[in-house]
Amino acid sequence: SLAPGEQTNISVDITSPAVLKIVRSQWRLFTPAGVPFGDPIWLIASVEEGGLMGITQQLEQCHSL
Repeated sequence: SLAPGEQTNISVDITSPAVLKIVRSQWRLFTPAGVPFGDPIWLIASVEEGGLMGITQQLEQCHSL
């Protein structure tokens, strides 16, 4: 647990799917009492043969929401 105002880093290991597609996932943090807090954490990944242009464009679109 963390004290109020304290910070920590969280990491998640993910494995991309075997097919080429866009993967979206959303997580939410909860207190020990089960109360959600903070903004949802999003993962949007484009599984492609090569290049980062597609995911870069998607992230730019999300930023403008």
